[in-house]
This record gives sequence, structure tokens and C-alpha cells, in this order.
Amino acid sequence: MKTPPEQASHDGGGSPLSAQSITQRYASVPPLPIHIRWVMVIGIGCFLDAFTSLIVSAALPVLIPTLHIGYGKIGMLISAAFFGMFFGALMGGALSERFGRRTVFACSIIMFGILSICCGFAWDYNSLVWLRVLQGIGLGSAIPVAAALAAECLPAKIRGKAYSLTYGLLFALGFVVAPLVGIVLIQMLGPNMSWRVMFGVAGLALPYGIASFWLLPESPRWLAVHGHLGEAEMLVAKLELQARKLNRPLLALAAAPVGKHQALRFSEAFGSEYFSRTILIWTIFLTTFFVQYGLTAWLPSLYVRIGGLPPSKALGLTVATSCLQVLAAIVFAFTVDRVGRKAWITTGFGLMIIGVLLGIVALSVFHVSAWPVLFAAAVPLTAGVSVNSCVIYLYAPELFPTRMRAWTTSTGSAAGRIGSIIAPIAIGAILQAKLGLVSVFVLLGMLGLVGLIVVVALGVETKLRTLEELSH
Repeated sequence: MKTPPEQASHDGGGSPLSAQSITQRYASVPPLPIHIRWVMVIGIGCFLDAFTSLIVSAALPVLIPTLHIGYGKIGMLISAAFFGMFFGALMGGALSERFGRRTVFACSIIMFGILSICCGFAWDYNSLVWLRVLQGIGLGSAIPVAAALAAECLPAKIRGKAYSLTYGLLFALGFVVAPLVGIVLIQMLGPNMSWRVMFGVAGLALPYGIASFWLLPESPRWLAVHGHLGEAEMLVAKLELQARKLNRPLLALAAAPVGKHQALRFSEAFGSEYFSRTILIWTIFLTTFFVQYGLTAWLPSLYVRIGGLPPSKALGLTVATSCLQVLAAIVFAFTVDRVGRKAWITTGFGLMIIGVLLGIVALSVFHVSAWPVLFAAAVPLTAGVSVNSCVIYLYAPELFPTRMRAWTTSTGSAAGRIGSIIAPIAIGAILQAKLGLVSVFVLLGMLGLVGLIVVVALGVETKLRTLEELSH
């Protein structure tokens, strides 16, 4: 039976049982193997999200001639899923505050898995665009809810490292595997069938989403503040027992207030206590994902159209730059709990600006426009957005209390989706108007500079601090 979180009951030993006592006990549990298993399940879901998001970019070199798509339509096709992601992020955040993190996460994966299969049966350009919009609802919902679930399940001591080695690394691998699958399928099946099979492969998310419902627990913090004290206590007791069996003593932590459960109020994100944090995460999300998806979505086609490379080699270069995301995720994971979140985000924006300057100098000063220019600029740009896209989903949930954690993270993600929608269309419009690649690099550089200024001014360091400490 659901118990009001502010009303204390008792556990089997007669001790008071309340949202605050359960949350305090959970925060005192040391890192355990089961924490890693949970976050691995979340990370695989994030891999499937990244793979599915980028598969259309891998398919573009064969979709363009097959469906006779021009620059303007390419941008719309790339952005289609991001339209859905915008609404999916907002819906997922709100629903997870009401129905729980695990349920919404699993249902989101199931949804984009089903729509991936449907995309493989698209009969023309318009049908593919609309299917990608619907697919984007599931894609947009999964990641911010996954971030909230992971933050609430992981101990503060390993939260940065564990989440980065799973979400960050596996999400980055999704960006690597998508073009690799594209290369193999294009060579095996040719242009007409290969893109359909690519979407079919992404449909593997469907069975995984079903399995994840049973592989993951519900967030103990969400259970506690929503009055599911019995279920939360059972989970905490299970972890305490495992810690004793492994001879790992519980951590001694100062009590932090949890507060009474409150109804979700969007306006609270703009109150005096959280306004600067809301602006901070919205800006990081918007600028990072504008650059990321403007860059990654267009690179394969630019290598073909401007660099003169065949589709398979263009995708090969995309794989090479995507491998940087894997390397960045590994380096970030082993340093984020020592260096800190704010320092890494600042570094990420700095790398973006360096990549932009390389592209501008090569094009406007040395007048070199071959594919090596694109590749040289893409290396630091990719490294920068890789760091920031990894750290923001770790950082945003740490800045807000449990009652609004998924919602505020999702609104930030929605801001990122706005950037993801605008970027491919804006770059397509610039190229359609024949304004040149320099204009593209200038646009990306301006976004990176705005992000850097806001982080320096408003950034809060969160490393090694409990969620309850950070949100009060």
C-alpha cells in the first residue's frame, strides 16, 4: 500500500521508516557490483538510442540518390526525429515523475524499436519523415529519464565514473557502430535495400526494451518521495545485506533533508533557488546538441558532395571521428570525479571553438576545401561535443531535487532537441544558399562561445556530493 512520504511507518526492526530515513540509508550504501549491473542495462539502452538516432545519417549517402532528396529535404529528414524528440523529452520527464523512471525508460525503448522497424517499410520520402517524427518521441524520452534513474541509483563516490563508462561510452559506441553497419550493408545489399535493413537492425531495441523492465529496479529515491516506502525499504535492505556479505561497511553521511513530496510544478524551475541552474543546463544542452547534430548528421554527405569521396569512404571517415567519442568518454570517465563537471564542460566548449577556428583558417586563409579540411576541423569539434554530451546528462540530474529531477533534465534535453532540429536545417539552408562552409563554421563557433560564457558564469561543481546535499 502506498504510504504518504511524510508519514513515518516502521521497518521489520521497529525503526522509523520515512522518505528521509530511506534516502539516508540508501545514500550510505557503498558501491556494489549490482550498481554496475544496473547502470550497464541503462547504458545499453542509451547505445540503442544513439544508434537509432544516427542511423539515418549513415543511410543518407544511399537515401539521397534513391529517394532523390535535395539539400533542403536532407535537413528536414535529419531533423524529423528531433521534432519528435522535443515532445518526447517533455512527455518522458513528466510521465516519469508520475509513473516512475523504470517504466517510462523501458516503454520509450520499446516505442522507438517498433518505429525503427516501421521506418524500414517507408514507401517514400514523406512517409519516412513522419515515421521518424514518431520514432523521435521514444528517442527523446529515453535518455533524460535514463540520466535521472542512473543518478538516483548510483552512489556519489562512483556516480561520475560508473555512469560515464556506461552511458557515455556506450552512447558514443552507438555513434561508431551506426556508420559501420551502414558500410557493411551498403556493400552487401546495394543502395535500394541497405537503408531499409539499417532501420530493421535498429528495431532490436524492441525486445531489449521489454527485457529492461525486469532487469532494472525502480529508483529508490523516487519510491521514497512518492510514498512507496515498503518497496523502497525492501530494495535498500537488499543492498545493505549485500554490502554486509561483501564486508563493505556502510558510509557515515550527514543527514540531508528530503522534504515532503510536492506536485510537479514547472514554475519551480524558474524560482529564485533554481533559475540560474535551469538557464545553465538549457544553454549547455542547446549549444552542445546544435553543434553535435549539425556536425555528425551532415559530415557523411559533405564528404561525398564537397570532398568527392564515395559513400563507403565517407562513412569510414565518420567512423574515425566517432571513435574520438569513445576515447573522450573513457578519458572523461576516469577523471570526472577528480577534475569535476564544470572544468570538463568548459574544456568541451574550448575544443569546439578550436575546431571551428581550424576550419575557418583553412578555408578562408589557405583556401583549402578538400575533405582533409573537414576531417581536421571535425576532430576537435567531435571531441568537444562528445565530452559535453556525456557530462551534461550526468550533470543536469545532480542539480535538482528528486521531485523534479527527471522533469528538469527532460526540459534541458528538450532545449537540446531544439538545437538538434534547427542545426541540420540551418546548415542545409546555408549550403543551399551557397554561403559556403566558412559560414557554417562561424555559426558553430558562435554557439560554442555562448555555451562557454554561460558555464563559466553560472556553473556549479557537483563532484562527489550526494544528490540531497546538492539540491538544498
